[in-house]
Amino acid sequence: KILKASYGQGRVDKTGQEKVRKIFKETGALDLAEKEALKYVVFAKKIIPEITGKKEGQVILEQFCEFVLERTK
Repeated sequence: KILKASYGQGRVDKTGQEKVRKIFKETGALDLAEKEALKYVVFAKKIIPEITGKKEGQVILEQFCEFVLERTK
């Protein structure tokens, strides 16, 4: 009920955000999402050299991968 009323509606107040966050933590959904994100980042980092041969581009893409993992912690 709380998720339907709050999550994905675009206009959620702080109380609604906290309720959704709590549900995600308590159900393990947050941990699962973090583990999935880590798997994708590890995979992405392995194929970066295939995307660009330029070292500067590789560094930027690797930094972006790290940003994706760290931005919500």
